Amino acid sequence: MTSPPSPKRQRIEELSLDVKVQKVLEAVKKVEEELEQVNEEQAKEILVIENKYNAKKRPTYVKRNKLLADLPHFWKQAFTNHPLVGNFIQEDDDMLLDFLQSFDVTFVGDDGSFKMELTFQENPYFSPNVLWKQVKFTEDGDEVEVTASEVTWKEKAEVVENSQKFPFFQWFVSTDGDQDVAEIIKEELWKNPVSYYMMNEDEEEVEEDEEEEEVEGEDEDDDKDEGEKDEDDEDDA
Repeated sequence: MTSPPSPKRQRIEELSLDVKVQKVLEAVKKVEEELEQVNEEQAKEILVIENKYNAKKRPTYVKRNKLLADLPHFWKQAFTNHPLVGNFIQEDDDMLLDFLQSFDVTFVGDDGSFKMELTFQENPYFSPNVLWKQVKFTEDGDEVEVTASEVTWKEKAEVVENSQKFPFFQWFVSTDGDQDVAEIIKEELWKNPVSYYMMNEDEEEVEEDEEEEEVEGEDEDDDKDEGEKDEDDEDDA
């Protein structure tokens, strides 16, 4: 029977293992630092390409906005139908979004910073008619500085200024809150607004198709039952 290693020998082996592990971890750390440098270079080059194509796509976005202006309440419906953004929009917001005419996103500088603008019709609740929210990245890219336009509430909307209502509207004109939502609006809703505008209609079409299939299936079952009944009558005769 093999005797267990002495406590002294076991301790030496553990120390040797610790030293070896430490050396490997230090080597891995250096490799990861090299990878991080490559990742930073990659991010800079990607940003250059994005800036190039953002500028190239700008005239197309302007053309799209002109066309969408002919669709009543287009942006209100697109915002409301978005799974995440729609959670912000409550019944109170509808009153203000009824006056929403257009939505725009422009890029500020060459570091990925961006500005969102909501353009409203003249309304009895607030001014100015153009509200904006800007998300600007710091030089290291890890933090953001958020600024927003100031709102002047009109006499009819004095109660709004002192309330916690209108969560989406209050978020848009605030420099606080979750700015990930702004990124989602820019990347999803701004790039594909028609898909969100049509979302409810697409779901209704699917439901109608399913209902039609169910009706057709029931009709086929009825025809089958009638056929079997006729056969039974013939056999009895």
